[in-house]
Order: sequence, then structure tokens, then C-alpha cells
Amino acid sequence: MKDSTPCSARSALGFNRFIHEGGLNDLRMGGHRFTYFCHDDLKLSKLDRFLVCSDFLQFFPNVTVTALPRESSDHCPVLLSTASVDFGPPPFWFFNSWMDRDGFAKVVAIAWLHFQGYGTTDCILVAKLKHLKNKLKEWRASELPKEAEDLTKLRNKKPRIRWVIDGDENTIFFHGYVKNKNMKNSINGIMTNGCWSTDPNQIKKEAHRFFRNKFKEKWSS
Repeated sequence: MKDSTPCSARSALGFNRFIHEGGLNDLRMGGHRFTYFCHDDLKLSKLDRFLVCSDFLQFFPNVTVTALPRESSDHCPVLLSTASVDFGPPPFWFFNSWMDRDGFAKVVAIAWLHFQGYGTTDCILVAKLKHLKNKLKEWRASELPKEAEDLTKLRNKKPRIRWVIDGDENTIFFHGYVKNKNMKNSINGIMTNGCWSTDPNQIKKEAHRFFRNKFKEKWSS
């Protein structure tokens, strides 16, 4: 039986400073919450993890970490995977800043008023929203070159504006931070009936079941 090692606050502070100054990211781990089991599973700890730099996240944005079931060892094997998983087409993203751009209101009004559909009311509404989404995608695609031209003009306008754009928003650290945040918000696996599953269909079914039960209403007879 292993004896527990006393924790040094000074060493922990120095290690945390090393992680911060090195710009390292602690990858979110799926599977098991803890990786080390001691004293007949009375003491649980997360000792094993991966720390990666921003360049790693640039090359492998879909990286996942999974703690696998342990057998004879008191540590869980930890698997790092860079394989991409197909969850289907990406969802449509809408940004509130679009409403402040020229031409947005006109695109919405024309798409909404000129749409013609048939069927029940709910089916017409779904088809109308889908038609509006497609028109907004077309408008967005036409706006991208204009935005790139506006950014170029801002970079050449004043040194301070150029520093704000290039120094704060387009650095490797900034993009690494955004990618790390998106990675933490993504769902790469889910625990169902005590088993860790990374199958996209299983994840979708479990998410649908959870929210269906969450928003189910009881009707009084």
C-alpha cells in the first residue's frame, strides 16, 4: 500500500506558474473523472492529464482525451486521439452584430414577405425559416469580402487600431484560447449506463432523451 505524499504549496504554485507562462492548456478528459485509485478506492485523484500548447490545438482542433477503464493498475490508462468525428452538418450560427450591418434588414424582409409555401401552418413556418436561413447564408457569403476590405483599411488607418486588431485578436495565443474554449464546450463523448460512448448517433439520442424528459409537461385530465 502506497503512502500519500504531502502536498507542497510552493511546488504547486511554481508548477501552475509554469503552465500559465508556457501557455499550456489542460485538455478536458472524458470517460472516468479520476485516474488514480488508492486504498481500496477510498482515495481518488486526477493525476494523469495532457498539457498541450496553442500550436498543438491549431494542428489538432478535434483532439479528445479519454480515461479508459483500469484493470490491474491503480492508474487508468489515458488515451489521446486526434481523429475527427462526423456529427453531421454544422448548425447555422447567427450573430447579433449582423443586424447592424447595411442590407441585413432588407434581406430579411424580402425573404420573409416573398416566400410562398403550402401545407399546414407549422410546416409552412418551418419551410419559411429554412428559406430565410438560406438567404442569410447567401448574404453572409457576399459580405465576407467587404469585411475583409474594411479590416484592411482599419489596419492601415492608425497604428493603434492596427495594434488592437493584430496584437489582441489575431495572435496565436488568442486563437488558441478560442479553440480551447470551443473544445471544452464540445461534447465528444457521453456516459450512458456506466459506459463511455463516442458514437455520434448514441450521443444525439441521449441528448434528445435528456431534453425531451426535461421539457415534458404533465397535462391534467
